[in-house]
Parts: sequence; structure tokens; C-alpha cells
Amino acid sequence: MPTSTEPFDEDFDTFDRSFWYVSDFVMSEEWIHNTWAADHVRAGDGVLTLALSTQDRDGKPFTGAEVQTVNRYAYGRYEFSLQASGEAGVDTGFFTYTGPYFGDVWNEIDFEFLGKDPTKVHVGYHYDGRSVVSWVDLPFDASEDMHTYAFEWEPDEIRWYADGALIFAVDADDVSVPIPNLPSKLYMNVWTGIEGWLGTPTFDDATSSSFSAVSFAPYIYPDYDVTLTLMDGETDRNVAVLTDGMVVEVDASDPIFTIVAKAGGAGIGSVTFKLTGDATHTKTESWAPYALFGDHAGDHFTGNLGVGSYTLKLIGHSERNGAGDRLFREKIDFEVRAAASASANPDPVHCAMGEEPLETVGSRPAPQPRPAIGTAHGRDKEAHSEEAADLRVFLVHAERNEVLTELVGDTRLDFDALGTRELGVIVKASAAVKSIAFDLDGALSVERTEDWEPYSLFGDHAGDVYGRTFEEGDYILSISAYARAGGGGERLAMLDFDLAFI
Repeated sequence: MPTSTEPFDEDFDTFDRSFWYVSDFVMSEEWIHNTWAADHVRAGDGVLTLALSTQDRDGKPFTGAEVQTVNRYAYGRYEFSLQASGEAGVDTGFFTYTGPYFGDVWNEIDFEFLGKDPTKVHVGYHYDGRSVVSWVDLPFDASEDMHTYAFEWEPDEIRWYADGALIFAVDADDVSVPIPNLPSKLYMNVWTGIEGWLGTPTFDDATSSSFSAVSFAPYIYPDYDVTLTLMDGETDRNVAVLTDGMVVEVDASDPIFTIVAKAGGAGIGSVTFKLTGDATHTKTESWAPYALFGDHAGDHFTGNLGVGSYTLKLIGHSERNGAGDRLFREKIDFEVRAAASASANPDPVHCAMGEEPLETVGSRPAPQPRPAIGTAHGRDKEAHSEEAADLRVFLVHAERNEVLTELVGDTRLDFDALGTRELGVIVKASAAVKSIAFDLDGALSVERTEDWEPYSLFGDHAGDVYGRTFEEGDYILSISAYARAGGGGERLAMLDFDLAFI
């Protein structure tokens, strides 16, 4: 069976049987209650219609419809428009599949629409009998009109979309089930069975689902010539250019590093770092130099990156704050190892791979003191240290860069009263605080650590606070204050806010 990397865009003005195979057979398994019949597939005028009827054929009480690509396809973006059946007992599917029938390990990525509740969609993937799946609430009824859906399948991540909005995503680092990795056929079908899941069919004669504008674009990132440099966090001196599988030996017993990314190419709006291993950290940088723990005017901050083994993912985005198209994605494994001759207080820091020795470790200028500005609000989840963090948290009108209100505990916020949905959050803190870690859960999910005032949930440029568009619903905002940059050192305070936007 051939594998294709060619993009396609099917408009269904006609039906190309050299491209699509129409299922016309019966499956003996008891879980499916229909046979497949070619006469239940119709195409023309830009629409592919798949019907499910009460016709009894080949010992099955229903007759359904299914089409599949002749070729296999792999990583890329799969998109389609659909008006799904809204009848109980009906499953409308759009999915990639290969498995034992083709001599392969089961690989499948799904969209499934159940007619018994077309305000939800079932998404997920399967690998060799193991699954990651989720029910997602849709802001519409999928049976009432055409809507556009897509999934983006990459080697270590899958993302599902509905009308352009991200509704579910899986990163290989966060799950134990491997991401599908085999070229697969693309299927569309309408079927019935498994009444405990789909419900009992109640339609009289027939029902149908309509597809249009089915397309595939292969996973191809342009060459952005990305360079990752390990830097000494105290002197901002280069230690080594990192490559996959690299071991960096350093003459230091307790080094502190950061990583800076340089990417050649136009249109880069932001870069996201995801560090895992003996230290973990996630940060999105919207301005060069793109640094793992951030910087101030090119003075790079440090975190808890020292001797140890690590995996670093780097994602380039076309817009600020991790938004827009993904321009590139890099992943490397590396190790920082203390050389056997490292002393407790070494003078030089260098890598043992032919790099020139670095100058003696120095200290960067201390940040300007911050004024003490009141007491912490919200729900304080742990006792403060002796030197209080003194946190205050503010909601900001991002378009005007104006404070709207101070957040105190559980808060109900009316968009009409606020006058905008483009919102940011900033934290003011005492001089004891050197970094603030944000964790927002809800319709927007953000993790970010800020090392310089204004401590901003979505970042800032020269004090101009960035915002994002908030939707109605409930959010949980967690804020942690730390005694060192990059979320390092003692945690001085932690606050939780339950926010309800109406």
C-alpha cells in the first residue's frame, strides 16, 4: 500500500475512485450492527453524503457508509467540514487508521460525533491497544450546520481543533501511551452498534452525515537554522553549543546555567522552551534574546539548571506569546556533568570539548529594589517565609495597559463592566521576591515564570503588558513567589484565585 506525502484538497464536486476506496462488505464482528454499502455513498456539488439506513443486508439490521483513502498518509494537518447526524445510535467518524488487518500495530487518531449528543465530540488516539481519549464540549450543535474541524499530527504531539479553536492536545512527554507513528489510511464513516455507548437508533428509515472540503497538508517545517547555547548564568559567557546526545563536562561543582536560542529566519513571533529531566521549566519568550529563564536587557536570568540529564523542546511561533502558526520544533537530549577535577570553588568554567576557558565567574548587577506594597490577598496555601512576599494581584486592560481591578479571593467578573475581553494579570511584590510563577487553568491554560517586574501572566515589553482573549467560564489562577530567579530557591508564598467570567 503506497504512502503519500503529497497534500490534497478534496471538494467533492466529483468523486475520484482512484483516490477513494468505497467500503462495500460486511464485518462479522457483533459490535457493529451495519454492513457497508457503496450505494449509501453520494458525492457532488461540493458535498460527500454518507447514509445510514434501516435496510437489512447480509444479516445486519442496518446499512452504513464508509470511504477510505487508497494511499496512506502520515504526519501533517488533516482538516474537514462536517454536518453530523443528530440521531441517537449513530456514530460519525473521521479518523486515520492502520492495524493488524494491514500487518501493523494498531495506530488510530479520531474525531467521533455521537448523534445522541451532538454538542460534544469524542477525540483521541489509540496505539497497540492503549488509548488517550477525551470528551470535549462544543459551543454549538454539530448536527445543525457545517463546521470545520482539524487535527495536527506531529511526531511527539497531536492537537485537535473545532472552527479554528484548539479543543484538545496531547504531548508525548505528558502521557505513557506512544503517539501513533505509522502511515495510515484516512477514513470517514457513519455506522451504528455498541448501544451502551451510542444509544439505540430511533430514526425511521435513514439518516446521514455530510462532509466537505477534506484536506491534508504534510508536516514540513522550514529550516530556521536553530542554535541552542548553554551559557554560564553568572557571567553570561558561552559554555557550549548544544546538540542532541551531547555530554558537556564543566569544571564546577555547583554550576548554574541558562540556555539561549537563536533562530535564523523571518516571521518568528515567540519561542517556547520546555525543559524536563533533573530540572523542569517552561517559558515562552516573545523578544530576542530567547532565553530559558528570561532576561533583562540581555542580562540572562538563571534557574535550577545545573549538573544533570535533560530533554529540551523548543517551539517557534509566528505570533507573540506562543500564538499563531508553529514555525519550527526542535528536541535535544543532553547532559551536564561535573569534571572529575572540579573543585568546590573553581575559578574557570569551561566545557571539556575544546572550548576556550571562560573568565572567572563574576556577579551581575543587583536588580533595583522594589518597594514594599501591602499584603497578599487570595487564598494563601502555605505559610510565608520570615521575609514576606507581600503580593498584590491586578487585572489589566491589555489594550489600554490600565489596571481594571485588584483580585482578591474568589472573584466574579462581568465582561460588560470590564469593557474588554483582552485581559492580562500582573503581580506586584516585595524586594524579597525574585520571580513569580503563574499557572492558569480554564478556557485558557498558561504556565509562565517571570523574573522581572511587571510580573505579567502573558509577558510584557518595556512595561507594555500583553493580554489574551478570555471567554466566559471558570478559571483557576495559581501564583507562586520565589526567592530566586526562574522559580528557584525558597517558595515565599502561593495564592489561588477562583475567577468566574460572565
